[in-house]
Amino acid sequence: MMKLSPYFVFDGNCKQAIDLYTEVFSATNIQVMTMGDADQTQTMGLPESAKDLIMHACIEIAGTNIMFSDNFPGSPYTGGGDTISIAINDVSAEEAHRIYDQLKINGVEKLPISKTFWSGAYGMVEDQFGITWQISANEEK
Repeated sequence: MMKLSPYFVFDGNCKQAIDLYTEVFSATNIQVMTMGDADQTQTMGLPESAKDLIMHACIEIAGTNIMFSDNFPGSPYTGGGDTISIAINDVSAEEAHRIYDQLKINGVEKLPISKTFWSGAYGMVEDQFGITWQISANEEK
């Protein structure tokens, strides 16, 4: 069976993003590999200062694997954007508010969480790492 997994790339702050998402979503099965963990033939030219950057990481949130890495040093980086967002569904209104409130810390509220005609609590927030989240409670208005 095919599975899809979002893969986020960060500009040197991947570890902080993993820590936040692990806390907010009670993530499990946390796997983290740094660039310093890689075989030296795979990281030739990597500055010593980049050894602690994340080469690849994976956490499980509600049965879905979310993958991460830091951008390779010296490579162009464009973060964020409005072309994709991550939707959180099937949570209670209370849980939707909790998740929204945690993700908005140092982030940007795109649509304050409130009741809508399709949800008891829906909101859109861009977190401090430039990732846009849509949170929607499964309870009716």
